[in-house]
Amino acid sequence: MLVATFDIGTTAVKAVAVRADGEPFFTGSQVIHTIEKNGFKEQNPEEWYSAFCALSHALTDKIPAKDISALIFSGQMQDVIPVSANGKALGNAILYSDGRADEQARAIIREAAKRNVVPLGDAYIAEITGNHFDGSMPLAKILWLKENKPEIYEKTACFLISSKDYVITRLTGVFAGDMTACSTAGAMDLDRKEWSEELIEASGLDRDRFPKLFCAHE
Repeated sequence: MLVATFDIGTTAVKAVAVRADGEPFFTGSQVIHTIEKNGFKEQNPEEWYSAFCALSHALTDKIPAKDISALIFSGQMQDVIPVSANGKALGNAILYSDGRADEQARAIIREAAKRNVVPLGDAYIAEITGNHFDGSMPLAKILWLKENKPEIYEKTACFLISSKDYVITRLTGVFAGDMTACSTAGAMDLDRKEWSEELIEASGLDRDRFPKLFCAHE
């Protein structure tokens, strides 16, 4: 029995296939590139998927695919990846380290405070999400896309939050996100373990453009 693991990281996609006794049978990595311009930090999701495919082919050159019992994925979180109904990227992924949406974050904080008659909207958001809230949060970056690239927003069937989720969508056709990664989106109710209708509505965004939430083991 073999288990193959893939990590879609910031600088490379890495693969390890491990035997039942824990010994690695295969290791490999492929460099990916960050696009930096005007303070923005982006990557091309298709480069993630191409790297995954190349590593998968290298693995199955050594062992038949039928002998691989499971695939495990990890990857960078707090990204924004707009994908179409066919599961392909509509543009570059906005990375977790990109803080372009400060203005949108402040607008969401003001709206949260106004709707709940509280002086500190960011504290109220933190109470729901368990996280601070600023321009690096995916919720704010999705609002940035809606305001600055409406043509992409309108075509987007789902905004994925983690790089691994893009590869999973390409493989399965399912718009999925695990609760650990999606808890960093600035839009998840941590206690209820579901998307916060209140925060998404306060942002003027569409709930149906967010992925279905799963526990990591699912």
